[in-house]
Formats: sequence, C-alpha cells, structure tokens
Amino acid sequence: MRILMMTRLYWPHVGGVEKHVEKICDVLSKKHQITVVCEKHDPKLPDFGRRRGVAIYRIMGVDKWTIWKWWFGHLNLINNADIIHIHDVFFWFLLVQKSLHDLSRL
Repeated sequence: MRILMMTRLYWPHVGGVEKHVEKICDVLSKKHQITVVCEKHDPKLPDFGRRRGVAIYRIMGVDKWTIWKWWFGHLNLINNADIIHIHDVFFWFLLVQKSLHDLSRL
C-alpha cells in the first residue's frame, strides 16, 4: 500500500508530532511504501531524501503561493496514494481537499 504522510515538520526536526509520525512511518515502512511531505525548516536540508526506507519531500517556505506551486507540480503523490494521513496542520487538508475534488470531476 502507498501511504502519504503530511506533517508540518519531520526529521531531523525533533518534537512531539515529529516523533509520533516517525514511529508510525518506521512501523508501516516494513510492509508499505511511505512518503512524507513536510516543510523544509532548514535551507541546508535536501528537497528530497530517504530515511529508513521513507521518502521525504521538503517544501521550502510554506506560504500560500509556494506550497500551491509545489503541490501542483507533485500531484502524482496524491494520485498514487492509497491512504493520505494528515498530521497537525489544517492547511494541508485544504490542498488535499481541493486536489481530490478536482480529480473527482475527471
């Protein structure tokens, strides 16, 4: 199964939500394909990386224009996901809801 995790921050940032998401990813990645989309909180981090079998996409500057531009360039992440698990940020839900609504008209 392909699972898309959306969270504001992720490894190497350490906080309660980040630890929670990482633990879920560690367990699920043993049997499923996991992708995380998060904010690029440090400009030195790569835009894409892998950690313990989990694909990580980082978006620099999560403002309303940057995130929409990035999102529409990566719609395949939603199209290919069997499950979308959104953590802690209402803004992510708006992106997913809009994208799924557009897909339902096809």
